[in-house]
Amino acid sequence: MRPGCSPSTPTTIGASRDTSSTCSPLPQTGAADSQHAALLEDRVRLAAGVPQVFGTQLGWSADGRPDPLPIVEPAGVGGQPAAWGFESLEAYVERLRARA
Repeated sequence: MRPGCSPSTPTTIGASRDTSSTCSPLPQTGAADSQHAALLEDRVRLAAGVPQVFGTQLGWSADGRPDPLPIVEPAGVGGQPAAWGFESLEAYVERLRARA
């Protein structure tokens, strides 16, 4: 993987913003893990006040359950997680709710 493309690498959101445009095409070329790119994309979008694309980022609902933070097209997320190597959004949320 190319340095700086892991979502755990940046220490500030500014660093994440700087690497996001570099990392976006890397999964297609095999230079970065697609899951890391999706996680980073969602984190950077949410930090900028824009809804996430893949539904990887969750927050806490008023009743204390983990729920996805705003998603651009919630109904369209269906097949995207699998295409990027993630479990379905529904399975992800249920798994995290069971642990909460």
